[in-house]
Amino acid sequence: MGCEQSTDRGPETEDYGSFSHKNAANQNYSVRRKGVGATEHLMSSGKGDTRLALEVDEKGNLLEEEIIKRTKSSIRPAQIIVGDEATKKARIRVEYAYWTQRGYYPDDPQKENQDEYSIVTKFAGDNDDAIFGVYDGHGLKGHTASAYAKEKLPSIIAKCIRQKRVKEYQKSLAAQGKATTVAYNPSIWPELNVEDYEAVCRKGFLECNRLMHDELGRTANLSGTTAVTVSFHSGRMTICNVGDSRAVLGHRVSTDDYPIKE
Repeated sequence: MGCEQSTDRGPETEDYGSFSHKNAANQNYSVRRKGVGATEHLMSSGKGDTRLALEVDEKGNLLEEEIIKRTKSSIRPAQIIVGDEATKKARIRVEYAYWTQRGYYPDDPQKENQDEYSIVTKFAGDNDDAIFGVYDGHGLKGHTASAYAKEKLPSIIAKCIRQKRVKEYQKSLAAQGKATTVAYNPSIWPELNVEDYEAVCRKGFLECNRLMHDELGRTANLSGTTAVTVSFHSGRMTICNVGDSRAVLGHRVSTDDYPIKE
């Protein structure tokens, strides 16, 4: 999302091996990156203070106290039950948690965390639905773009889902010769099939992207964010993404040491 006109490749998007800088005392030091977003090393070849007011050791590695300050996570996993409560179809327990750490860029040590996440249970008014999202911002204002997607994308998709379910319910009422005036009651609206659900998710992503450009203006042209969502509806799991963020689906394998209990 965003970045449709961006040609700027600043430090946050370039893959450096190593490069040289001068500190406030005009002393050279080198910065070697292990990879964008990874904990990095700052190695001084002079005697000046290159720690840049961070909690680092003599080699420039982040101390545990500094890492903790840069980390945000859930205290413990939470659980929800998803599926079709009325028919008991595909009722499963979902356990979830979150963890994020602000990266360490020696050339920009106070750079904001550009990663965001969203967790919405009872999604789109349905007690058995949920959506989880991860957003990885990029560009100078990537944190603004990812925060916007976190705030807007789930609610936009929810709106599209409600509109489609109401429309399908009105079709059903009309076919029965009944009035099509519909009160807000998701529990009686028909569930969406695979094609309809994917269509409303796609519509929601596109609308969020359009609104981001309209409301953030130049910020959305020069910066942006990835987005990956995992949602549950009618006993199904649907994964959507833009950009290079991915969701990985795995399953437990029973072994002699760790048998799966029925």
